[in-house]
Amino acid sequence: MIRPILLCLLCLLPLSGQAQNTPPGQELSPGAFPPPPVTQDGLPLLEARPNFANINALGAFIDGVVESRISRDHLAGVTVAVVKDGRIITLKGYGTAGNGQKVQADKTLFRLGGISQSFTWTGLMQLVESGHIPLDAPINRLLPPELAMPVAPTGPLLVRHLLARTSGLESTSFGHTIRTTAQSITDLGTYLQRYRPKSVRPAGQFTVPSPYAAALAGTILSHVTGRNVASYMEEQIFAPLGMTHTSLREPFPQSARESHVLPPAMNDILASMLSQGFAVQNGRPVPQDFDYRSHYGPAASASATALDMARFMLAHLNDGAYEDGRILQADTAKMMRTHLFSNAQGMPGTTHGFREYNLPGGLQGIGEEGHTLFFRAKMVMVPDLDLGLFIATNTSSGTDLVSAFADLLVARYFAPDRATANQDASTGAATTSRPRPITKADARNLTGYYLSLDRPFTLVEALFRAPAASYRLSLDDQGYISLRNGTKTRTYGQIAPLRFQSVNGEDRLVFLADSQSDITYLIRSDALSPLQHKGKIAPVTGFYGLSLMLAVASIMALFLGWHWRKRSISQTPYEAVAEKLIPLMGLLWLFFLAFFATNLCSVALNPQTALADFPPASLIIALWLALGAASVTLLSLACFYPLWRYHSWPLWQRLCHMAITLIALCYVVSLSQWNALGFHYF
Repeated sequence: MIRPILLCLLCLLPLSGQAQNTPPGQELSPGAFPPPPVTQDGLPLLEARPNFANINALGAFIDGVVESRISRDHLAGVTVAVVKDGRIITLKGYGTAGNGQKVQADKTLFRLGGISQSFTWTGLMQLVESGHIPLDAPINRLLPPELAMPVAPTGPLLVRHLLARTSGLESTSFGHTIRTTAQSITDLGTYLQRYRPKSVRPAGQFTVPSPYAAALAGTILSHVTGRNVASYMEEQIFAPLGMTHTSLREPFPQSARESHVLPPAMNDILASMLSQGFAVQNGRPVPQDFDYRSHYGPAASASATALDMARFMLAHLNDGAYEDGRILQADTAKMMRTHLFSNAQGMPGTTHGFREYNLPGGLQGIGEEGHTLFFRAKMVMVPDLDLGLFIATNTSSGTDLVSAFADLLVARYFAPDRATANQDASTGAATTSRPRPITKADARNLTGYYLSLDRPFTLVEALFRAPAASYRLSLDDQGYISLRNGTKTRTYGQIAPLRFQSVNGEDRLVFLADSQSDITYLIRSDALSPLQHKGKIAPVTGFYGLSLMLAVASIMALFLGWHWRKRSISQTPYEAVAEKLIPLMGLLWLFFLAFFATNLCSVALNPQTALADFPPASLIIALWLALGAASVTLLSLACFYPLWRYHSWPLWQRLCHMAITLIALCYVVSLSQWNALGFHYF
């Protein structure tokens, strides 16, 4: 009698529970599960989707996704929160938080990085709601005088521009993003004064993330209310929502607190619950030292539990209220969910405080993502589904999991099958169009190299970051375009003129053209920053090629200088000077190339060091050498006329002098273009 009953119960177990038996390290994707049945017209039967209300099956699916990535990517710990229809559906913690503690979704704090800005924008919108800050007010009216931003010819920077991420400020990070010791932290005002970026495009033109702009927003909040940002958040956002395990403060050692004036520190109870950060070394996660970000805290220093992030998402999805607490009036909360700006029609952009995401099946999400050196986190809310998702990991190798989690869950439970549902080119609505190939003639104007606008423009840092900011777009043998950045490549097909969609996903591209139909920018649905078209030759490749030519020319200059000194011939005074300048120029340029190449390799191999310590002494020496070599090059150039007008040198000698000098002169121009002629650090 018992056996038949047990057999019946086994038959009732949900099929989705099979996710628990996924082999360790296997990557889960929506395609790993049976697709839903379709009608004769090819439309998915949405009711055949797995039941999201089945908590056990949902938990098994999340476990399968997370545990497979933990095994594959060697993650130390992960925390997850899912909310829907006004309640918390699931909270999960996986792995270790370090110091012998397991990750607990309601107790373990994970660092949020850029998600900290969501709190800052919420606080700013509270002041908009109360009438203290107009959306179209110039920010200089709201900042302390010493922090006022230069007014560009195109107009002042407005509060609206900060919310939309369209400040027009260049993106810099070297030398100030992190601090490795608490003693080196400055207050927010000092940081903003010292590392003020330049405006490199009109405000309101393009969305480009700017931690500096978010820090300015925090300063406005503090200046208007008369309270420091961390205290304001605790009183006006965290306390009303019961977010008792969230803070913008960081844990400073007691010795640093006693010997230095520091921003307010995280209390010891929360500090004991804060997860360590990990990096993978030799196939296992290894604890790392804390990297501080309090000097621009409103943009990057927050830490929170998954439970607290669930409460924050519920408040925004429920028109500003959670249980008995309210942080925004309904109209303001709706405004924060309302589209504000995008770089191209039909592409995700920003709302009044959040960034927008395209999700599987044409669904639209809002939220934010962030990272520190070792933490990765992402928050996505889907207002149409009353759904919120939060995931964070304490290991630097967790980028893939954090980036893919929301898409995997939405595709599994809510989206039409990707094979039958694409998106309308202009509205983003689901359609049945498919990406298709294009001809070589159509691709000619599109292909080439692109540089992200999320980079420095006026600092020497631009040269160091250019390789990571470079993208190559090419046409494959099947007529599809491929966009490559580093080792990552995505393939797209055309869905409308100048609009493309991924052949195996829903990421989209839109090309912008000028009045002559030349491509100027490329807009991506999976990133806020546009890519600027730079032509058929990689920008950095030209610099590297010229560097190689200069190295050969400098070696030739040393050889010729040695050869000329062995001769005893009569020559004009100008020829005598030029004979000495050529080997000196070659020697200086060779020393510069050696020092500069060492710095480029050092940053490429360990970019984290540059975030805290830049410029190193060896780079300063290289830049001094560049100035010296450039001066000698100009002196050698000044000898051109007398060497050719009054000469005793043979023709070949004059031609060698001219060739070496002109190559060096071209390199001086290139260095100037890359901000490497002089001392352009901050």
